[in-house]
Amino acid sequence: MLVADGRAGRVFRVTPGPAGDGPVAVLAGDPEGVPPASGLQATKARFGEPAGVAVSGTGDVFVSDWPEHRVWRIARDGTLSPAAGNGRAGSSGDGGPATEARLRAPRGLAIAEGRLYIADAADQRVRVVDLDTGIIDPVAGSGTQGFSGDGGPALRARLAFPEAVVAVDGGATVFIADRGNGRVRAVETATGVIRTFAGNGASDYNGSGLEAGETALPAPAGLASDLGFLFIAADQLNLVWRTPIRF
Repeated sequence: MLVADGRAGRVFRVTPGPAGDGPVAVLAGDPEGVPPASGLQATKARFGEPAGVAVSGTGDVFVSDWPEHRVWRIARDGTLSPAAGNGRAGSSGDGGPATEARLRAPRGLAIAEGRLYIADAADQRVRVVDLDTGIIDPVAGSGTQGFSGDGGPALRARLAFPEAVVAVDGGATVFIADRGNGRVRAVETATGVIRTFAGNGASDYNGSGLEAGETALPAPAGLASDLGFLFIAADQLNLVWRTPIRF
């Protein structure tokens, strides 16, 4: 298990033990280290604040460093290389090399079928990098903060600080933790259509056992999927919700 500890500026690898006492090792980050650079050992890099972690099928680890507007790749030998972002905040580069694009506070990451999904939080968008070609493209969000677009093209929809992302069924559906809107949005990648999957936009707890779309999810900040379920961390409630993935 990998844990991004933003305040510590590190990424930890936790090996679960039978009594919760498994070893913990530093995979990346050193508050007294040097700025990240290609070829540098990840354990010597001084990150701004790592936020998202994802692992590819080849074992490479990807880490988002949101204050530095970059995503880094950690190879199996522990060396760093840039994966997305040129270190300058902005919104540019779609259709070109991801390492030349501008991101704005990238946070959550997910990988499916050789594609790296990035919750580009302050840009109000979700973007994707083809790990074979290195090209970055948009997935959802118009770049303008707000709430709109359900039932229409995801690229025209308004998001509000998308915090996390997860792709299921080989990337056929991309779920987005739309933090500022208190919702989880779903994009069907074959059609590009977006809709609300969970959350009603309310900020107060309204119980459990409700349909996903009727449940209050204030500030959803984390997503994960397993065995046909979507797990949603609702920051302001200190709760993790579980709901079946069904449409």
